[in-house]
Amino acid sequence: MKKYNNYILEKKDEKLIENLLLKNCQPFLKEMKGSQNLFWRGFPLIGKEYLEFESRKEREPKDTTKELHVSMNEISEKIIGWKIRNGVFATTDYDVAECYGKDNCECGDNYLFVPIGEFKYAYNPEVKDFTNELDDAWMSSYRVWLLKWDYLQEKPTIELSSSNWEIEKMNYLRKLVDGYKTTDLKFAIDVEVSFNCKSYYLIQKTYKDLIYNLIKQ
Repeated sequence: MKKYNNYILEKKDEKLIENLLLKNCQPFLKEMKGSQNLFWRGFPLIGKEYLEFESRKEREPKDTTKELHVSMNEISEKIIGWKIRNGVFATTDYDVAECYGKDNCECGDNYLFVPIGEFKYAYNPEVKDFTNELDDAWMSSYRVWLLKWDYLQEKPTIELSSSNWEIEKMNYLRKLVDGYKTTDLKFAIDVEVSFNCKSYYLIQKTYKDLIYNLIKQ
């Protein structure tokens, strides 16, 4: 169950939100300086001013299989130093964000995502959504597998084994992680970004102009 701290405001107070961000989110504001984009994340609550969350240390995958989740974490930890799939996901794509943090895309709302304090991040400029990327890759591999099958003999035309598949899978994931960037956050436009932070705010979208002004300064 997701945990959120302290309090939830029922009444709009721009000055309070501004003070929170200036006090607790300077690394993010500096990283996003001059950006024309903001990060979004969905959540199944509506009408609150902001929520403060503690990030999960071990995340359970919602759409990705456990096997791929663990494999991706192992590879990313070796390559960039932390487990990408245990991060908090956000995106500048408002429509895609509707499904982040929610069990049902039909309910809830989108909130502005802002990490608190120091944070790390990773994104692949070519990956809009990790799960969809894997689905496409696996289907391509499946089509190749079909081409290697001899239907008359009802057996593969080449040796296909679980070890071959495991090697193919790990090679693909390594290539994917090699393409991840850990700099230039403001250029991570319309792609999935994994944030490694201790805690973060989800803020009502009515404050987007306030945040735009803060990163313009």
